[in-house]
Amino acid sequence: MSPATRAKYNIYTFNVTETLYESYAINKDEINLYSEENLLFSEENEYLLPLSLINYAYFTTDVFTMRGGLTLSLNNPLNNTINLDEKIVTKNNMNLSQSFNKDDLINYINTLPKSSLEYYCKETNHSKIIENSDYIFKIKIGDLSFTRNSNYAKSEAYNVEIIEEIKGKNNHSNEIIKIEFPMGQVEKDDIIYVGLFIGGHLVIDSGFFYLLSSSELLLESDFK
Repeated sequence: MSPATRAKYNIYTFNVTETLYESYAINKDEINLYSEENLLFSEENEYLLPLSLINYAYFTTDVFTMRGGLTLSLNNPLNNTINLDEKIVTKNNMNLSQSFNKDDLINYINTLPKSSLEYYCKETNHSKIIENSDYIFKIKIGDLSFTRNSNYAKSEAYNVEIIEEIKGKNNHSNEIIKIEFPMGQVEKDDIIYVGLFIGGHLVIDSGFFYLLSSSELLLESDFK
């Protein structure tokens, strides 16, 4: 992505040597990590990556993020951080971020309760999309706001007019509403039905963003 639409983030690619726990049934040999720009990873190090899947419908591949700005090297813990300025420190001033033991960490993870998370951003079943979307709106596509074009995301963000609130209520009527779609999916003046969740105010652009809950668009017949 260009710096203008990426904000202060980088994307790293990791080879997965072992999956200790996966929730989305998308076990991979290689993953892409969308990371804060100030987090630096070294090719020589092995990392423990506690990841969350980013359910952006416009991503062309599965992309993960790591909450809390954590870098946790298993073989070189001296540089482990929570963010640029902080360490993991106990009240006795013991720096835990530099004393993690690989085997202890893995044993601890194996004791955690496991659960399975649904993966809706690629869902095509309209009933499931409707059930699991916080908002269902009938909208009219307005002006193009910006585009993304990279190996990971190819999308177009549009200003939209909400014609009808089918599920959930828009509480941001005093702001320009925007939605980011997979590139080429919609055009100006299209009238469509979409399943959404709140994205909020994003650093890459002005206005209030709703995010697609699935890259699959809904149909008028879904509500008849």
